[in-house]
Amino acid sequence: MIKNPFENTKASYMSNEEILSYWTDINNQTIISTEQEEVDNTELEIQNYHYIMNPRLSLPIFILGSKGSGKTHLLRYFSLELQEKDAEDNHISLLEQIKKDQYLGILFTSSSFEFQMFQNDGDSNSVYIYYSNLVFIEVFFVHCNKLFECINDKEHEKKLLAQLAPLFFPRFRENIINISNLQKFLEFITDTRMNLEEEILMSKANKAYTPNYKFLFNPAPSFFQKVIKYTFSNTIDLKDIHILFMIDEFENFDEYQQKYINTCLRHPEYPDYLSIRICGRLYSIKTDETFDDNEPLMEGAEKKTSILDKVLSSNNRSGFTNYASQLAINRIRENIKTDLESNDFLKLFKDLDRENYFYNILNSSQKDNEVFSKKLISYLEQEGFVKTQIHNIIKKLFIKENLFLSKLNFLLLYKSWYKSPDLIKRSTEIQKSLQNLLNNKKNFHQTQIDHHGVDMLYQVYKDTKNLYNYCGFDSIINMSEANPRNYLTILSNLHRHCTFKNINMFEGDEIPITLQNKAMRETSEWFWNDIHKYKNLIDNKIFFVLERLCHFFRLHRISDKPVEKTLISFSFDINSINKDILKIIDDAVKHSIFIEQSSGKKTKNEHSIIKQYSINAMFSPKWDLPLQIGGTIELKKEEIHALFDEDKKSWERYRDIRLSRYNYPFKDKTSNSLFDTVIGIEK
Repeated sequence: MIKNPFENTKASYMSNEEILSYWTDINNQTIISTEQEEVDNTELEIQNYHYIMNPRLSLPIFILGSKGSGKTHLLRYFSLELQEKDAEDNHISLLEQIKKDQYLGILFTSSSFEFQMFQNDGDSNSVYIYYSNLVFIEVFFVHCNKLFECINDKEHEKKLLAQLAPLFFPRFRENIINISNLQKFLEFITDTRMNLEEEILMSKANKAYTPNYKFLFNPAPSFFQKVIKYTFSNTIDLKDIHILFMIDEFENFDEYQQKYINTCLRHPEYPDYLSIRICGRLYSIKTDETFDDNEPLMEGAEKKTSILDKVLSSNNRSGFTNYASQLAINRIRENIKTDLESNDFLKLFKDLDRENYFYNILNSSQKDNEVFSKKLISYLEQEGFVKTQIHNIIKKLFIKENLFLSKLNFLLLYKSWYKSPDLIKRSTEIQKSLQNLLNNKKNFHQTQIDHHGVDMLYQVYKDTKNLYNYCGFDSIINMSEANPRNYLTILSNLHRHCTFKNINMFEGDEIPITLQNKAMRETSEWFWNDIHKYKNLIDNKIFFVLERLCHFFRLHRISDKPVEKTLISFSFDINSINKDILKIIDDAVKHSIFIEQSSGKKTKNEHSIIKQYSINAMFSPKWDLPLQIGGTIELKKEEIHALFDEDKKSWERYRDIRLSRYNYPFKDKTSNSLFDTVIGIEK
C-alpha cells in the first residue's frame, strides 16, 4: 500500500525531520506584476515567513492564525530543536549553528504548565506573576543550558550564578551561590515551581489549608527578563546571540494573565537581544491592556500583529496555488520515490472542460427531456399560452443534445418575462443569439455563461438527478480558503479514495472527477462537524445563522432566475447593526466560520461603512454551493436582525420575499424587498 503523504496535518505530531522536509515558504514573486515593476523589492519580504517571525527584531510580534494555518509548523521551524537538527546535518556544534543563525529559538507552550490554576482567581495575582517568572526562567535554562554544554566551562557557570544571586531575596542568595552549575540551578528552579504548584493544589483541595509560599524573588512582571539579560550579557560566547522567545497557545491565558504578559512586552529589560513572539489562534486576544492604568499596547509602536491567514490569502490565488503545489511536492518526495514536479502535480487533477463542460451530461432519456421542460411549460400555461404557442417556444429553446444551453435559454427567457411582452418573439431572439454563440459571433449568451454558467450547470445536474461534481485543482484551492490543513485534508481524503480504487495518485492518468468530488464532499462534512465543536467558545446563534445563510444561498442557486453570480457572500452597514450581532460576526470570523472580504468601505455619502463577509468555502460542498465569490448581497438593518433572531419565522418571511423575485411569477410579495442593493465583487 502506498503511504499517504498528506495524512499528518498537525505539526505537533511531526518529527523534527518532517518539520524540515515539509517546510514550504511563501512564494514572494507572485505579488509582482508587469504593471507594478516600480514596487520596491523590500515589499516582497512581507510575504516571507522569515520576515513574519523576524527573529532579531526587538519589537514584540503577535503571530495569530486560524486552526490549521501553519502556526505550529512555523514556530517549530524557528525553535532550538530544529536548530539542533540543522547543526547535526551541517556537522557543526550547536553553538556554531546558533551563531550562524544569529538567534536562539526558545519555544514555550502554555499548556505544558499549570497556568489554569490561577484563572479567575483575583486573590492570587501576585502568586501568578511569581509562578510565571519561575516558568519562563525554567524554560530559558532548559534551552540555553544546551549552549553552556558546548561552552563546557563549569567555572564560568559558577561565577555566573554568583552574578545572578543578587537578583534574588537575601536569604536565598547563599543557596544560589553554592549551586555548582547551571544544570543544578535549573533543577532548583524546577523544584521550586513544582513545590509552588503543590501548595496551590493543596489549598484548593482544602480551604482550611494555609499555603506556605516561599518567594525566591520579588514578583515583578519582567523579573525573568533580568535573569536572561544577566546570563547572556555576562557570557562572552553568547553576547552576540539574539534570543527569540516564542510563547504559544496565548488563547489559554485568561484576561489578567494576558495583561501581565502585555505589561512585560511594554517594559523590556533586554531589548537589544531579546525578541518576544506571542502566538495563538485568531480568537486568542482577550485584552490589549497592561498594568499601567489599563493602557493598551499600541499597535506599531509597542507591538506588531501578523495574521497568517491574511498573509496566505493576500498573496493572491496564483500565489497560494504555487505554495500549495510545492507543499504537496515536498510531502510526496519525502514519502515516495518520484520525480514529480509542481507543474506535473497540477495536471493530475482531472477537471471539467471549461469551454464545453456541458457535454458531460448529455445522455438523457426522452422522459428526462420532458421533465426538464415541464416547469417552463407550466409557467407558460399559467400565463395563458395555448399548446401550439408553448410547443413553438419550447422548440426554439430546448436543445435535446445540450441541456446546459437549454438551461441558459430558459434563463434568458425568465429574465425577459415582464420586460418583453411577446415571449414568442423573445424566444426567437434567444434562438438567434445561441446560433451566434455557436458561430463565435457577438451574442448575449456568452455573458450569461460567464455570469451564471457554474450555477446553470449545477441546475442541469440537479434536474437530471445527477450528483454535481466538485473537481479540479483550482476548486481545491478555492475550497481550502488558503488554509494549509484544509488543503492537506482534501488531498489526504483523495489519496485514501484513490488507494481504495487501486489508483496511484502520482502516476499515470488524471485523478477521476468522481474521486475528487468524494474527497471534497467528505472534507466539507468533516469541517462542518469540526466547527460545531466550538459551541462552548462562541455564541451558538452563529450556527443557526450559518445554516440560514447556506440554505438561502442554495435556494438562490436553484431558483428560476438567480440574480447573483455564485452567491456565497453578504454585506451590511456596520453603523446600522447592534454591537451584539457585530460581536457574534467577529467571533465567527475568528473561528473561520465567516471570511472577512473587506474591512470596511465608506459609501459615497460617507454615512455608511459597508463590510463584506462570505461563508467559508469549506462549507460549500455540504450545501451544494459555489466555491468562489461572485456577487454579494447587502443586508438591510431589519434583514440582518431577522437573520440573527432566534424566531426563524421573521427570517423566513424576509427570505421568501426575496426568493419571490427569483422564481415565477418573478414578482415581489411586497415592495419592501429583502435585499435592495447588490454589490458585484470578484474574488
